[in-house]
Amino acid sequence: MPTESLAPPPVDAPRDDVKTPLRRFVPAVMLSQFGVYVALTTPIQLLLALHLDAIAGDGATTAFGIVVGAGG
Repeated sequence: MPTESLAPPPVDAPRDDVKTPLRRFVPAVMLSQFGVYVALTTPIQLLLALHLDAIAGDGATTAFGIVVGAGG
């Protein structure tokens, strides 16, 4: 029976000179997803407010809060 350990060999401390290609990729994807979210939701929110103003009149602010709160 071997007396060798089954644990993996120790890992050296991370080196600062190693460059990963994903260093700028992940923040770029996050920023682009945020931009898409803002670009798609802004017109919808504005149209919702305009429609509720036409429907509810003076109570449009309350109606907007209820609709947005119920819709998530």
